[in-house]
Amino acid sequence: MSNFKYDDFSEEAIDSMVQKGGKAKGTLAKESSVLRSFTEFVNNEEDIENLVALWSDKPKLDSTLSKYFYCFRLLNGELPKRNTVECYKSFLKQIVLKNTNGQWDICDKNGFPKFTAFYKG
Repeated sequence: MSNFKYDDFSEEAIDSMVQKGGKAKGTLAKESSVLRSFTEFVNNEEDIENLVALWSDKPKLDSTLSKYFYCFRLLNGELPKRNTVECYKSFLKQIVLKNTNGQWDICDKNGFPKFTAFYKG
């Protein structure tokens, strides 16, 4: 006799989970907020055509990430706490991985030497 039981199969539930990447509603909202913030920053940079162009230019992305986190401030102008910065970095890492088909990891010191050196400092 098995110690397990099985629920009814739901194709919709599986499709929803795949579409959301297994992420909770709050996580998806935060990820969307981080992407909006980064997109707004990129759109204000004069030397970047758009976010899509950035996904194919690793040196430019390396430099842009450093600028983004250097300029990163709360709405009241104060520096964010370390946990907030770590959260944004984590979401951006996942966003970059997704948009580069898993090829670029922003935490890789060989692939992103400027950003990793800046972030450590």
